[in-house]
Amino acid sequence: SIAGTCFSDGKPRFIQIKGINLDAEVGQHMLYTTNADAPGIIGLLGTVCGENGVNIANFQLGRNRPGGDAIALLYLDAPFPENVLEQVRAHKSIDSAKRLHFDVGGA
Repeated sequence: SIAGTCFSDGKPRFIQIKGINLDAEVGQHMLYTTNADAPGIIGLLGTVCGENGVNIANFQLGRNRPGGDAIALLYLDAPFPENVLEQVRAHKSIDSAKRLHFDVGGA
């Protein structure tokens, strides 16, 4: 399940996904990952993106409890390349990774 809202700026935001609280602006191009909450996930995603020329506009995390299930939502400047998606999916710490695309008007 997903919960969202719009604040006074009119931009839609995710505030909960699968029972995990977060606050993520909805962007045209996004990457959604699930993983166990553990050290190194932020570094892994940042390194893979940086090494492949993918610019992260915004990066939000949420977890249900320390060491439990976690979600990362990355708002990107451009579509996430398929070959980079496969690199993320291949990492043992990542349970799932999906590209998301939203028509946010003007983005």
